Amino acid sequence: MSTQPDAGERLSRAVRSAGAGLWRFDESTGTVELSAQMGRLLGGADEGRAVSLGVIDSLLEPDARSRAEQTAERALASNGALSLDLQIRGLDGVTRWLQVSGRLERDPVTGRLRGDGIAIDITDRKRTEQRLVLGEAVSRIIARADELEGAIEEILAAVASGTQMTMCSLWLPSHRRGQLRARYIHVESKARGQLDGFVQATRESALALGQDLPGKVWEDRVPLDVADVRDRPGFERLHVGLSEGLTSGVAFPLTAGSAFIGVIELVGDPLLPSDERLAAELDSLGRALGQFIARTRAEERLRGSDIRQRLLVEILRAQRDAADTDAVMRVASETLGRHLEAARVGFVERRGQRLVSLGSWTADDAAAIDHAVTATVTVEPDLHKPESDEVVAVEDVSTDVRTAGTAFERIGKRGLISVPIMRFGGRVAGMHVLSHSPREWTRAEQSLSREVADHTWNAVERLRAEAAHGEADTLARTISDNSSQSLLLLEREGRVRYANPAAVEMFGFAEADIGSAPLHDLVHHHHPDGRPYARKDCPIDRAITARTDLRDHGDVFYRKDGSAFPVVCTVSPVSGPGNSGKTVLEIRDVTASRAAARQLAASERRFRATFENAAVGVAHVGLDGRWLRVNRRLCEITGYSESELRARTFQDITYPDDLDMDLEHVERLLRGEVADYSIEKRYLRGDGRPIWVDLTVALVRDEQDEPEYFIAVIDDIEDRKRAEARMQTALAVKEEFLGLVSHELRTPMTVIMGMSQILASGKVDLQQARAIADEIAESATELHELIESMLLLARFDKDEEAIREPAVLGRVAAATLERRRQRDATRRYELESGATIVVDAAPALLERVVNNLVTNAAKYSRPGEPVRVIVETSGPDAVLRVRDHGPGLEDDVIERVFEPFYRAPGSAQAPGAGLGLSVVRRIIESVGGRVWAKRHDDGSEFGFALPALDIEE
Repeated sequence: MSTQPDAGERLSRAVRSAGAGLWRFDESTGTVELSAQMGRLLGGADEGRAVSLGVIDSLLEPDARSRAEQTAERALASNGALSLDLQIRGLDGVTRWLQVSGRLERDPVTGRLRGDGIAIDITDRKRTEQRLVLGEAVSRIIARADELEGAIEEILAAVASGTQMTMCSLWLPSHRRGQLRARYIHVESKARGQLDGFVQATRESALALGQDLPGKVWEDRVPLDVADVRDRPGFERLHVGLSEGLTSGVAFPLTAGSAFIGVIELVGDPLLPSDERLAAELDSLGRALGQFIARTRAEERLRGSDIRQRLLVEILRAQRDAADTDAVMRVASETLGRHLEAARVGFVERRGQRLVSLGSWTADDAAAIDHAVTATVTVEPDLHKPESDEVVAVEDVSTDVRTAGTAFERIGKRGLISVPIMRFGGRVAGMHVLSHSPREWTRAEQSLSREVADHTWNAVERLRAEAAHGEADTLARTISDNSSQSLLLLEREGRVRYANPAAVEMFGFAEADIGSAPLHDLVHHHHPDGRPYARKDCPIDRAITARTDLRDHGDVFYRKDGSAFPVVCTVSPVSGPGNSGKTVLEIRDVTASRAAARQLAASERRFRATFENAAVGVAHVGLDGRWLRVNRRLCEITGYSESELRARTFQDITYPDDLDMDLEHVERLLRGEVADYSIEKRYLRGDGRPIWVDLTVALVRDEQDEPEYFIAVIDDIEDRKRAEARMQTALAVKEEFLGLVSHELRTPMTVIMGMSQILASGKVDLQQARAIADEIAESATELHELIESMLLLARFDKDEEAIREPAVLGRVAAATLERRRQRDATRRYELESGATIVVDAAPALLERVVNNLVTNAAKYSRPGEPVRVIVETSGPDAVLRVRDHGPGLEDDVIERVFEPFYRAPGSAQAPGAGLGLSVVRRIIESVGGRVWAKRHDDGSEFGFALPALDIEE
């Protein structure tokens, strides 16, 4: 009886060896028969069994179930064959990817479906694809992003999608308290509204080092995954998510060099098996995100300084127009509150032992403002020591012992900045900033709040002082008489009631003359082109008559002597008893400022032209190494476009061996040890080729003497370096040549001279004369070869090229070997050459190459051993190999055999000056080829490769 397995058994063995499972289902019975391996793929028992279709259906997510049904319909409409990838959650709770293939058919009698097939676990492949897609997606986001706020939601969404987790959050450290807080949270759309409890717990958590999953990653600085929260005590916050279906989590650190930036945490409901490759990918992703966040923070600090100045100017301008102290405080509160996205900003003043609420702004509806805040009552606990001017920032008023149970908590506010306003060594007032939710206030936000509070209170005190004075005219005269600004107090009809000394000097009129006619008729009577200017067309006169504001109006006025000058005017109606119909006109002569602006613009144009058209590379470089501004010449030197350079740092394109030296000079510059430095270094061009440059760097500092950016001047010195290298080579050749003249040339010349003298003596017979003539001829040939080699090397040192023409490599080799056989009949010279191979080279030089290689091989081969020459093709190249049967080459010798005048150790007895192989390399490289030397089983191999020509061409 045959013991060979039948076809079915062989198929079963093949399936088991492939780790695949078999399935068969019948809709009429409502069951699916599974092989043992198929049961394991579904996370069930390790045995074959039948399960209901409902069990299989429960393993599929809705989208996977929909795809399976659509694939089945398409299979039934064609030949019944189906194939698709399905993601399932196994009976053991582990998520897997299966590649399912098989055949379906419908019973012609019952109409029921049945089918069978095979399934293969492709989870590893799918996870690899997801990791690649994740890395590419995040890299694209980072490459196009300029700031963290604009990109973080997209980054978190990409990380959550790429890892198939439900929620992704970015935890950043609170430097003041040494805690981690979740600053940004992304929840996948399918789970939004289902995880409110866990999201709230995450937002309110402040984790210490080593606490919970993010705290552990912060402590260990390595990725960590929790496959099943139920099996891991010590992760209390993650246990909160169990009731909302979250069972697993993974977190990885964000770093920038040695600096810790934060932690990315991912949580989800599948039980993910441990994946070392995913951990490595997340670790790499953490470094990229950490560097991105560090870069955006540095940029935000630079932008923040400019934004702060603009905000203060905006507040000061708005306060200048405020009618009273309440308006001054409301303007400051609203402007600061909107900038900080706060819930409320308000001022308080100390009156006796109480702090009383003054002007404020709230983001809420005015009707919903808590009366405990707006009423004239104590609204703020005394957080400050009497003599302390320190700003107090509270992250959460409900948990801070200084603020718990105060009015701030009662009205539902959580974050707080409290700024004391000090006068004469004591606190007289204060300003508070409130947020709806807990918030870690940055140093920049605290500093800005202090500046706004101080500037605003200065304005409040100024208005209070002004209100304490009497009549407006007296006040105006007192202030304006000492002002450098030109101020006029005008009646409704445009006549000047009062002109301060600066205005009198500006126009050149006597003080008594100024009020003799309306101001327009005195100083504004013509357009700059000479046309008369009617009062009815004058915007200044219309604003005076209508008692409306006119701000920063540019115009041209005339002095008494008829000379014109540019001005900027502000018209402000005066209110209050006794001032009806009066208007203040403020005039600024902008002749000097416009001239300065023109000079500045011209200077900027000259700078830009110098920067862009400089014959050397010029760049502004950030403190983190980013190229901020580059000129055209630098792009030419480095081989990058401007956009490509600005997406990189100088560290990215510096030759690795030169980076430490450059960074050491940068550190000395930042420490103030040197004012600038100059070095020679190498960059890696866009095509990967290194290039030598001369680099000079200086540091630019801001008004506070803090480092701001570097100015770098880069000059291309590649040609100079090449010239230096050629000069060094030439000097070496010259030195070797002089030594050679004293030895190598003298040896054959001595033989020729000595033998010639013997021959000339006439004391030799015919046979001796012939032997002497042979010695003379051999020495002359040796001398000729030596001189030709040196001349050839000298010609190539001058970059001369030989005339090139097509040559058949096999014929050149055959002709060379035939001449060698005639000169040396004691050795076999063998040639292996297949098809006709044509190369583009100078035939005479090619013959010299082959002759030098063959001569070298014969020189070092053992007596009686053949020299073998092989001509063949290798890809697009024509190749010639010469093999000897000698002692072989050592590794250190292989690296130097093609150097001029180099003689390998132990070759002193062999004839030659060490130029033959050097000539080979120079010739082959001059026609675009390459040479090599290596050991083989019984000796050495020397060879070269040249681009082969198409014979038809």
